[in-house]
Amino acid sequence: MHTISLSEIRHIEYEEEGLGEYRWTHPQNISGYDLSHARTLAAQRDLGGTAGADSSEDDFEDTPDTLITDYLARCLELRNSYIKTGTTIPDQLAVTPLQYIDALLYLITALGSSYACHILGATHFHDDTFLTPRDAKPLLERLKSALRTSEDKRAWALIRDLALEIFHLGYPWTSAAPRFNDVLTKEENQFLQDLLRASPSSN
Repeated sequence: MHTISLSEIRHIEYEEEGLGEYRWTHPQNISGYDLSHARTLAAQRDLGGTAGADSSEDDFEDTPDTLITDYLARCLELRNSYIKTGTTIPDQLAVTPLQYIDALLYLITALGSSYACHILGATHFHDDTFLTPRDAKPLLERLKSALRTSEDKRAWALIRDLALEIFHLGYPWTSAAPRFNDVLTKEENQFLQDLLRASPSSN
């Protein structure tokens, strides 16, 4: 289990200009910040930066959820670069779709990060070399579990949007059937269709 601090991530991202050593790390194993404060900053950013007189713009540009998200996104970019060149992916970057969704769901539920949902959810999950049909069912189960246990309407809405994005339902997708519908059961396909018609208030 790899651990890293937020200050180390900041050093890699900024002082080393992205040239430092990247290792995939579950966000729960990243230390050096207050979880409650990070969640408050993420929510305030989404509301337009109503943080109060003691806050600056930097509070929203360099928040824990954005730093962690950008770091993990860079890990995935490096992973893909190995694939494109036909070289072996090093162990520290050998992330699976399920590890990826677990990290993303943590950022959404624990840190309330819409930034993670939009940055991580809208990129690598569309890559068919990363997310394959065999991953569809277990990944959907992770999403369903997160939706069932979510007690926060904002997080529930983000997870819903993420599920629809991954399975290509709703705008801007034009297909009437979910992505991977041929490997999902009738009930699983129906769940996604019902999710498309649902709203946070129905949570």
